[in-house]
Amino acid sequence: MMKNLQMAMNTKNISARALAQVMGATEKTARNKLEGITEFTFGEALAIAENLFPEYDLRYLFDRGINEKKGGVTYG
Repeated sequence: MMKNLQMAMNTKNISARALAQVMGATEKTARNKLEGITEFTFGEALAIAENLFPEYDLRYLFDRGINEKKGGVTYG
């Protein structure tokens, strides 16, 4: 689960639908990525950070936490 990203979304009242639009994906895909079912690509993460959260560090937004196994960013 992307806790920092979800916190930033809540702070700025940004919906999963808005996230999906920036990613060029469906809302279901965005929700799956937020829940850690599938991973964000680097391009998606970069688009989200640049377009919706320029005040946040990319690493902070997509930090998986030390105990988290799923989710995050796929580099490559």
